[in-house]
Amino acid sequence: MRRISFYRRQGKPDDVVGLFEHYVQHAVSKEARNFFAAKYARYLYKIGGNFEKAKQVLLDAIKNDPKCYILYLQTLDLHYQEYPRNVKDKQIFELFDRIMASELTLDEKVEFSRRRVEFLEDFGIEATKMNEYYEKHQQLVRQYQRERKQKAIQIDIEKELEAKRMKKMARKGVPAATNYQYPAMPVIPADPSATATQGYYGNTDWNYAASYGQTQYDYPYGSYGYNNVPTT
Repeated sequence: MRRISFYRRQGKPDDVVGLFEHYVQHAVSKEARNFFAAKYARYLYKIGGNFEKAKQVLLDAIKNDPKCYILYLQTLDLHYQEYPRNVKDKQIFELFDRIMASELTLDEKVEFSRRRVEFLEDFGIEATKMNEYYEKHQQLVRQYQRERKQKAIQIDIEKELEAKRMKKMARKGVPAATNYQYPAMPVIPADPSATATQGYYGNTDWNYAASYGQTQYDYPYGSYGYNNVPTT
């Protein structure tokens, strides 16, 4: 991203676009590809003013990772920013229909369904359509609550079976695997010659958090939480 930012500040849009497309096409993982696709779409829309190309970049990324919640969310937000100038109700609802038919999880679909109802409440003019989608939303919420309840029951059953298994093993005198105590590792004395900032064997400034910490992506078009799922 530093290289891309350098060319952007130098006023070289062709180099910026070329780098973005290279990074998207040659990303080492889905997460990396989604990250660069989101950044690229934001650049195309905010700097280049090209809504159609920004939308296509996000849709292509969704095609490669149809379960990525963030990509759907950013595509929707991109449409919101163009509404109602260049994006009309039909396009918004076509996108919602595509999201609801996607491979997202049920709780993620409930969140998008809620956003669809909110859109109608804020901008809709047809009361019948609002009632229709509100009822669809309620049906989806009830389905989600049923599945969540079934999962909770299944977890309770599994816990009960595990408790019975542990009791049976205890009666037979078999020690539980979870109670096994591994012998403690011997303490390796520090090198007296090492400084306070050095670890064992003279390694300096070991920082596992910095080396292996997870990077927080700055996804564009707003940040939405994952926990806004209705419970009633």
